[in-house]
Amino acid sequence: MEGLVFYPEKLPFYPSILNFLEHTFFLVHILLVNLILGWALFFAYQQFKKNFLPEIALLFLKKKPILFALAINMAIPALLFLQVVYGPLFFTSSIILANHWMLIIPSVILVYYLSYLISKKISLQKFFKPFIFIQVFILLYIAFILVNNLTLMENPEKWNVYFTNRKGTYLPLDIPYLYFKYLHFLVGSLAVSGLSLGILGHYKKDKMCLIKGLNLFFSLTLLQIVVGIAFLLSLPSEIRGLFLGNAPKVAFFFYLSIVFALTSLYFSKKHHLKLTTSFFILTLIFMVVNRFNLRTLQLSSYYQTNLLQVSPQMGVFLLFLLFLGLGIVTVYYFLKHSFSKQGERKI
Repeated sequence: MEGLVFYPEKLPFYPSILNFLEHTFFLVHILLVNLILGWALFFAYQQFKKNFLPEIALLFLKKKPILFALAINMAIPALLFLQVVYGPLFFTSSIILANHWMLIIPSVILVYYLSYLISKKISLQKFFKPFIFIQVFILLYIAFILVNNLTLMENPEKWNVYFTNRKGTYLPLDIPYLYFKYLHFLVGSLAVSGLSLGILGHYKKDKMCLIKGLNLFFSLTLLQIVVGIAFLLSLPSEIRGLFLGNAPKVAFFFYLSIVFALTSLYFSKKHHLKLTTSFFILTLIFMVVNRFNLRTLQLSSYYQTNLLQVSPQMGVFLLFLLFLGLGIVTVYYFLKHSFSKQGERKI
């Protein structure tokens, strides 16, 4: 099996910095995706239970095209940095499930189009229920394939299936923790959307909306912790043991993320928005670290980033940072304009 995994010749910059950039962009990307998917699920559920969400929550459907475009743009650099460091692994897993992976492209385009269509129909107060359900189904499919690809990437021992299935239709459905990983993401999306409802209520001076959002966040985060425990228990025993204490550094970040999650639960129950949001962000940051630690532990026998050769291209990297800064300023300007009252009236 080790013969199936190879190292790239040289990296253009230090893997620790590239990993940090991947985690940073992934963090922003996953927050946006959580909002998009969570609100899509909320509104799909609302079709069966009227008045489940306040009217002002429709703002998220109106602004979804902007959020979706931003989510895609944040996914691109995260995926590029992942490919630079873990290219041999990611490309291999993508080839093994190639048909599903390629279907993501037209699926993303269709979801993006539906976002504009739904936003337009809301503005014109027209019927849009079927588009909500279609969009939810496609988003769930995209998320499932992404989870499958990243899971397969981290389990090279499964790659032998390529020699018996070269059609690109394989999915690693026999990996137990894959389902809990996916479910953890779905519940997390709902929790993030619940918190965003509370934030919206705060800025709109709607106390009922604020309380409903924080209550949703509390219930769904509690459920997410239960799913997270099931996810941990489904991991191989040796890796689970490292998270529980056999590897002190890994365990430190893991337990700290739990402490932050429980603290955010406490403040959400007290309806304290700022502290709930602050500890939730800290939880998310440490969960990204846990994600990286899990990947590192799973690949320790096959692929170690500290063995990668590096040929630093400092000039190119500094140029990248310059354009990154300009890009952030530009995006901030457009977002500020898009979510301003003037932009709101144009919708």
